[in-house]
Amino acid sequence: MTPGEGEMVDGKLKMLPGGGLGSRQAEFRFDSSDFRFTVGKNNALYIFSLVLPKQGTQLVIKSLATDAGYFKQRIKRVSLLGYSKSVKWKQDADGLKIFYPQNKIPFSTSVVFKIE
Repeated sequence: MTPGEGEMVDGKLKMLPGGGLGSRQAEFRFDSSDFRFTVGKNNALYIFSLVLPKQGTQLVIKSLATDAGYFKQRIKRVSLLGYSKSVKWKQDADGLKIFYPQNKIPFSTSVVFKIE
């Protein structure tokens, strides 16, 4: 599995600058194509969107395209942590497409999706 996807800088994923917290970190910006991945002890894949998606938008995680080869399991369910309703999604040759809910959700900085 790849650690994430998004803008590349010098051949690596764009990362928050290191060092003490200051203006460099406060002014640093990710965009809607920046995602980071981790696998939990339960073998679920967690996708962190590094920005808060706009209501009703479609997120595309290219690394999870049907032919990408990164995630060998068949995706059975996609859920948004902290959100009790179901999330619409589909997986195809372009990627995993997650349809972010239309209704207002009380998140303010980023969101996490659980992939099973």
